[in-house]
Amino acid sequence: MQADGTYAEKGWETIKGKDYHFKSGGYLSTETWIDRSYVTSSGAKAGKGWLFDKNYNSWFYINSDGNYADKEWLWDNGYYYLKSGGYMAASEWVWYKNNWFYLKSNGKMAEKELIYDSSDQSWYYLKSGGYMAKNETVDGHTLDASGRWHVADKTKYYKVKPITAYVYSASGEILSYINQGSIVSLDSSTRKGGRLAVSISGLSGYMNQSDLTAVDEGSEFIPHYTSDGKFLYHELSPYTSIKVAPHTSAMVIGKKYYSTDGEHFDGFTIKNPFLYKNLREPSNYSAAELDKLYSMMNLQDSPLAGKGATFKEAEERYGVNALYLMAHSALESAWGRSQIARDKNNFFGIAAYDTSPYLSAKSFDNVDKGILGAAKWIRENYIDYGRDHLGNKATGMNVRYASDPYWGEKIASIMMTINSKLGGKD
Repeated sequence: MQADGTYAEKGWETIKGKDYHFKSGGYLSTETWIDRSYVTSSGAKAGKGWLFDKNYNSWFYINSDGNYADKEWLWDNGYYYLKSGGYMAASEWVWYKNNWFYLKSNGKMAEKELIYDSSDQSWYYLKSGGYMAKNETVDGHTLDASGRWHVADKTKYYKVKPITAYVYSASGEILSYINQGSIVSLDSSTRKGGRLAVSISGLSGYMNQSDLTAVDEGSEFIPHYTSDGKFLYHELSPYTSIKVAPHTSAMVIGKKYYSTDGEHFDGFTIKNPFLYKNLREPSNYSAAELDKLYSMMNLQDSPLAGKGATFKEAEERYGVNALYLMAHSALESAWGRSQIARDKNNFFGIAAYDTSPYLSAKSFDNVDKGILGAAKWIRENYIDYGRDHLGNKATGMNVRYASDPYWGEKIASIMMTINSKLGGKD
């Protein structure tokens, strides 16, 4: 009621410091928009902050003047964009000052990350400030003039000819090296002198054309990924596959997927937790639990059988995860049964160079020293230099430790298998 005893109608009234809106007949407006202001269930005008309107299934932002933000950017621990009408932009592109920006499903602007646009089935990279990367390579991802990152160029592949071949940056710096027979995908639109732009195992760079030979896709096996409904596997050859991640609903069983980094695919991403696990962190398994693995796998004849205590000692003494050490030794020495392992107590491929692995491999006096010496060497040469995870050819130990581009993926897969067999404690 107003001071003269009549009821308020068709307008705003301030009552005890709050604004209310009354309709014709004096009825209080609730849960509705009045021009650019919103009145809540109590009838009071909404104050500054976020507001979700279920009728429009959208978020709005109310400014300090009581009106919704309209066609403007908002900072709230990240940038948001409010479109015409006040609707929060979500899962969509915004063109602003001659640049494209992407607002994710939660409304926050994408920044320093890859995003997948299902409308054109393409990946894009948004740099610091949200700007779309174009005609450049960012964090190992080569973006074309439209900003698209082609996850895999399925029309042109090349095979590495030498025993080992280098991958270079645009300026000529050696980034990494890969082994004979590796299949690289080609960016046919880019080259530097006699070097072709290629991608493999997360790394984008340039290789000497003389080190590569064209692959006939009709007759040559091209590595790819497939799911059997339980796990996604990296099919490296007709006879070799690596278990890399659990199956998800985004995967089609039996479909061939291609990826140049093993993480980003058409429509989904994966993360093998062991591929990026910090190897400084200790394993949750005891020496006795680690010893069980060899009997479970019928490997009692391995010189590594019964060495759980030594793996744990290496972990404690040098700060290198024991589960990783066990998986690494399994890959490099065929669970301790390779000739180099038996003759030289070298279970980690230390100094076993591609050109002469047996002759060049380092020798250790006994099995325990082979494990402890390797842990010390790995700590001093890799982990202490920031390569504290397995990674791929763009990051982690795999950049320098092995020419095999999927060395890290293979060890991570073994870690996943061991962890599953021993109870999933890591």
